[in-house]
Parts: sequence; C-alpha cells; structure tokens
Amino acid sequence: MADPVNHPKHYQTESGLEAIEVIEAFFHNNAFLANAFKYLARAGKKDKTSQELNKSIWYIRRELKYIGHPPLDVVLLKEAEGVLNQGDLKKEDKAYWEGRLEALKELQ
Repeated sequence: MADPVNHPKHYQTESGLEAIEVIEAFFHNNAFLANAFKYLARAGKKDKTSQELNKSIWYIRRELKYIGHPPLDVVLLKEAEGVLNQGDLKKEDKAYWEGRLEALKELQ
C-alpha cells in the first residue's frame, strides 16, 4: 500500500529512489536548491509540469539572489534595453532586439 506521507509516489522514481534521498545527499544545507530539485523531481507527477518547473525556477532565482548574482534573463534584459537605447540600429536589428526584449519580459 502506498504511503502518501512518508513515501509519496510523486517523489519516487520507478525503481523507488526518493527525492528526499537525493536532497539529503546533495542539498542538505541549502533549502533553495533542495526545493528547486524537489519540484524538478516531481514535475508532471503531481501538478501541471509547467507549474512545477516554474516553482523550481522560483527557488533557483531566490538562490541566485541570495548569492548575489542576477538571473541570466535579467542580465539579457538589461543588455537588450541598452542596445535599443543606443537608437542608431538598422530596422531589422531593431526588430530583432525588440522581439528579444519582449520575450525576456515575458519571463519576468
């Protein structure tokens, strides 16, 4: 019989390896990375895959903030804004950077 408290199926592989075993081995002292892994491990098994992946990303972004590094999308967003602020772009280059900027803003 399944044990939803001590051994939930959505945290197990088919062979029985549990996410908590990996968390204890690799992320014992880091709650942000432990939770990021937890949501990756259960992606598609409990809630919507996209929801689980976004939860994982949320924790990764928190870890990046904690260690003092901006997430890559923030760095690229600033780069795109800087290029567009130069103002002397060819029409096709401007369209490329505007598209990139819009895509990056959607990630926020």
